[in-house]
Amino acid sequence: MASEEAHGSTDGENRKRRLSQYLPFEAIEIPKWGKKEDISIEEMIAEILSHVKKWEEMKDRYDEKLINKVQKEFLVEFIFHVNMEEESGFSTFEETDEFLTHFYARGGNSQRRLSMREQETLNLGNAYEHLLARINGEEEPSDYGLMEVNLLRETHEKLMKDIEIPEGYAKPGIFSNCSRKTEYKGEEYEYEKPEDMESAVYKLLDQCNIMFDHCIKGGLEDSDDLYCLFKTCAWFLFEFLDLHPFSDGNGRLCRILSSYMLSKFTPFPTPMYKEWTNSCKENYKDALVAARKSDDRQDVRSWLIYNRLLINDSKTEFLVVGSRHQLSKIAIDSITVGNSTIQPLNSVRNLGSWFDSNMSMSIHIGAFYQ
Repeated sequence: MASEEAHGSTDGENRKRRLSQYLPFEAIEIPKWGKKEDISIEEMIAEILSHVKKWEEMKDRYDEKLINKVQKEFLVEFIFHVNMEEESGFSTFEETDEFLTHFYARGGNSQRRLSMREQETLNLGNAYEHLLARINGEEEPSDYGLMEVNLLRETHEKLMKDIEIPEGYAKPGIFSNCSRKTEYKGEEYEYEKPEDMESAVYKLLDQCNIMFDHCIKGGLEDSDDLYCLFKTCAWFLFEFLDLHPFSDGNGRLCRILSSYMLSKFTPFPTPMYKEWTNSCKENYKDALVAARKSDDRQDVRSWLIYNRLLINDSKTEFLVVGSRHQLSKIAIDSITVGNSTIQPLNSVRNLGSWFDSNMSMSIHIGAFYQ
């Protein structure tokens, strides 16, 4: 039974409330490339959820070799569609399938140097499989779907292996601190240039992991959970591309990472592609530009200012710092953040700051906020 929190709200209700704060946007029912006869977002999510539940019920009945075979087939589809959308690799599915089939039939060895298209195709599959193998081999089951910086570096290295890097570009797996910009429809767009790119990536992944954890905490049991997971992937896709942490390969890497998050509920690689719509690359770029200019984007980013305290309010406590004289004048039994009551803490440990009785009050405060 879900525990009751402040004001009678359940864990599930608070979790969904926070997700609505973190993700204050909705999917467009009929985008400009859509058709009126397309099914609604609600119907799509319900159908996906139905298939997920059927898979969970029936997966143990299937032969493992058959599942592996189908997964390989889906991986080829995934590689082709990602390359097609990112304008890399082969231009047709047949070429992609033929190259990978022959390459692995030879034991994964080539008697000659691979062409650029071949190398990009091979790298994409290797990067995706490396990511899943690393996660499945090292992470706790409860951490599946979460991301960390070294995982991004390793996956990017695999993705860009043996790809010629233009002069001045950062090497694969290394964050770029150079100024970067692009032009679209006559307008110039500069990518972000934080003082410390690694810290910026840490912050982005931290935000994404928190939202992802809120999505899956209920076990993806209803349409709202699944819908929020798709919104989290959409949010991450845009913010990662806008940050553009690597010199090249950001689009392909982001699609790999989004598919990894979605693999929490699907056993097969999930590409973002236009197979079932009349959309084109220009529609995709238009959507990115619109998101960049949207006021909602700033609303999402502002979560850190207020909602940071709501990440795990059942384990959050506060400490009042001051002199004995100051503390004797105040009595704070608790504080309220949103709908949650936070309890006080009377001792401090593991905060990364040194507290000493001989230190002055100003030094105490300075050390606490380092």
